[in-house]
Amino acid sequence: MFKIGEFSKLVRISARMLRYYDKCELFQPAETDRFTGYRLYSATQIPLLMRILTLRDMGFGVEEIAELLPRFQDAKVMKEALKRKQMEIRATIALEQDKLEKIAALSGTVRGFAIAAPTDVSAPDDYMTELQVPVQKPEGAKIDVGHVPCIAIKKTQESGNNCFRSLTQ
Repeated sequence: MFKIGEFSKLVRISARMLRYYDKCELFQPAETDRFTGYRLYSATQIPLLMRILTLRDMGFGVEEIAELLPRFQDAKVMKEALKRKQMEIRATIALEQDKLEKIAALSGTVRGFAIAAPTDVSAPDDYMTELQVPVQKPEGAKIDVGHVPCIAIKKTQESGNNCFRSLTQ
């Protein structure tokens, strides 16, 4: 039998995670010492834990894993669960890909999201950072997005308060 620390090193999972799985009744110790309360694990539990970790690494949550474990040997159930998870992951990838495309489109059309270093940092109270922010297109206006005018915003720190002044470029 292994104490939780020994077992966690053996299976390369944190003792904290083992305690969590115990709390969720997903993976419980083989025994608990009645005097010390120490959780004791057996080497025979390793295959079950490996199934849990495999499912976790595929993106299944604790509740899903708890439902699948008793039916792990049922090929039909597992195939269906894996197919569902695959569809979920593909949907997530499609959403993330859409976000990447929007970011790429915005990055390619908006100029001036740059922070310029202050030119004079001798007076800490006058520390200024210039931030270029694109002007929003008025509704119905036709503006070539490749040539969007920018507003320069200067930030100064005066008595601990942040003050912003808008200056047109």
